[in-house]
Amino acid sequence: ETYLTGDKVKHGGKFYEAKWWTSNNEPGKEWGAWTIVGDKCEGSDLEPDVEPVEADVDDKDDIIIDESENEIDDSNIIHESPHDGPPSKAKAEKREQELTDTPIFDMVKQSISTIKSSDVDEIDIGNGNNPVNVKRVEKIMTEDQYEYLFPVRDPAYTYRRFLQAIGKFPALCD
Repeated sequence: ETYLTGDKVKHGGKFYEAKWWTSNNEPGKEWGAWTIVGDKCEGSDLEPDVEPVEADVDDKDDIIIDESENEIDDSNIIHESPHDGPPSKAKAEKREQELTDTPIFDMVKQSISTIKSSDVDEIDIGNGNNPVNVKRVEKIMTEDQYEYLFPVRDPAYTYRRFLQAIGKFPALCD
């Protein structure tokens, strides 16, 4: 059960008040979400004392369970023998194509595509050959603004390397 700040409960013959929102915290612990109120509690907002109850189970009742409700249709699963060893490259590529040939997967691949590292190395501040997304970031944040926003940083984190990181992922700021 969930209790809000100020909720009062009776537990173990004592009354407690919730200090804050709480759930599954037993009143009466040395540290916790509850403050002891005492042996008496006033107010109509008192939660009733709740004791755990065990359900009566009659083993003699015949319960009919339709196990087919819980069956899993695995007719589309390809069962391969573990003794065949790893698949050939062609077989693995064919299976990959089957699993990834969807429009949503194409969008994911495009969003995480990267450019070659040699092209990233060519990215520099103000370079007219920079990728479009890097040029866009250069317009949004100048080197002076970068220095102002990140004055305390590892020396390796330069504005140029920031631009190179943006350029590595063409979909970023596209």
